[in-house]
Amino acid sequence: MSAPRRRRPRVHPPARFSGRVYVRLPRPAIARFRFLLEARDNLGLFTAAEAESGLLMVRFSPHQRREMRDFLDSVRAELGLELVFEPEV
Repeated sequence: MSAPRRRRPRVHPPARFSGRVYVRLPRPAIARFRFLLEARDNLGLFTAAEAESGLLMVRFSPHQRREMRDFLDSVRAELGLELVFEPEV
């Protein structure tokens, strides 16, 4: 009897552009958002587009769009997150 064949990990071709989404958070919630985002195996990273108003641009790998959307939905109520803009694919 031979050993079962192992599947190769799925390899995605390199993307030309990052996926991005803009969200707004209350300023005190931004640090917690960073912690939760990093806890998801560094699913994405963000920069402050407008620091005073809490507008963030979140960048992620395009092949993880579904995972990012699930993450944002999961923290929406807890952090008071508002989805401002999500560019079309």
